[in-house]
Amino acid sequence: MKTDKEIRRQYAQLLWQELKNKVRSEWQKKYSTYGENIERVELTTKFSQALCSDIKKDLQTRNLNYKVPYHLTLDKYFKQNGFPDNVQLTTLEVLSVYLGFANWKDFTRQTDLPAEEKKIHSSPAATTETPPPDRRKLLFFTFAILGFAFVTYNFLNNGNKPEPPQSEQLVAVRQVVENGMRAELAAYSAASDTPAVLLSLDSFFVKNSAPYKDIEERMHKNIARNWTLHNPGNPSTADLLKVQLDSIIDDYAYVTTEESWLIKYFNPAAAQYDYQYRAVNKQSYVLTRETGGDWKIISNEYQAQIGKEPPGVFDRAAFNDDISAAELRNQVRNTVQTGSLDFALWSLSVYTSLHKLPVENEVSVLQGRFGNLLRQWNLSKIDKEEFAVRKKGIMKEVLEILEKIN
Repeated sequence: MKTDKEIRRQYAQLLWQELKNKVRSEWQKKYSTYGENIERVELTTKFSQALCSDIKKDLQTRNLNYKVPYHLTLDKYFKQNGFPDNVQLTTLEVLSVYLGFANWKDFTRQTDLPAEEKKIHSSPAATTETPPPDRRKLLFFTFAILGFAFVTYNFLNNGNKPEPPQSEQLVAVRQVVENGMRAELAAYSAASDTPAVLLSLDSFFVKNSAPYKDIEERMHKNIARNWTLHNPGNPSTADLLKVQLDSIIDDYAYVTTEESWLIKYFNPAAAQYDYQYRAVNKQSYVLTRETGGDWKIISNEYQAQIGKEPPGVFDRAAFNDDISAAELRNQVRNTVQTGSLDFALWSLSVYTSLHKLPVENEVSVLQGRFGNLLRQWNLSKIDKEEFAVRKKGIMKEVLEILEKIN
């Protein structure tokens, strides 16, 4: 006789076959650009994105508010040809609705299993033996005493004891963290389709939380720098090495991870890499449980990479075109003294270009040299001492150019 867990797995695989049959029947119309057929998908990630979009469109057409699975999650399921044992109920629910059923429970009701399994599933108490009268009394008093002891214990401890971590919760939390890492990496490689990227972040991060805003800010800066991770052979990756569910208190899960990150930003204009982030670090997460029971990341702390100096991002509209030469000199001197050499060079570049000054070309050359210096430093091709010496030399040249501006 099979357990409820085994029966649930069997129903899940039947749902998987239903999903494949639907995709197979619609392949030529919707998915033929991704491969010959569902058994020979070439562009797996793009196919999963298209399927997620179709699910979302179908639900919106019917005014149904369900959370659509992340496309990388579906991609993994198709690669392993089935749901894992720990597939989330929310995934089974939304796919059941997409396939035309009222919900997951409706699917199990309308789907036939072999007689033995179905009997266990639909009537788990059918074989329960009725205890004799005196045994029932004994059970009643026993459970009454245990219930009183349980209530008393909770009262004395204010009901705030951490919820014991369970394997099912650990699996759910791990999946959110892993998917959150993938969504973060995708955000860093965004070229222009920011709404889609932010929609993906919304699935795993609490919107407008500190980590959400940090990722969004980096994404916009990377777009402004024209950085990408999509060049051929780019090795960028993010891997979850270890995860530990420390505790669950109320609706908050406290998680510690060990992660490996490699991010190499490529600049198509320069036809070379500009910046590299490589680290294996420990991170601390706080996840909050949403109304529907799904977890989302609300806090994330880790030690930042010390010493790196990514190029600045500047807004041309913020520059005062009416600034006087004396004001410019004071502004540039102040920025040089605070170490913001890229901002000083940017201000000089805008001003000398605006006024067609003879030193415009000298400023452009210095900008190029400092950009190359930053690139070498951020890719760890030079040491700290060499970087400091060469940066100081460029600062000196900037101050010399200032003396030529009247």
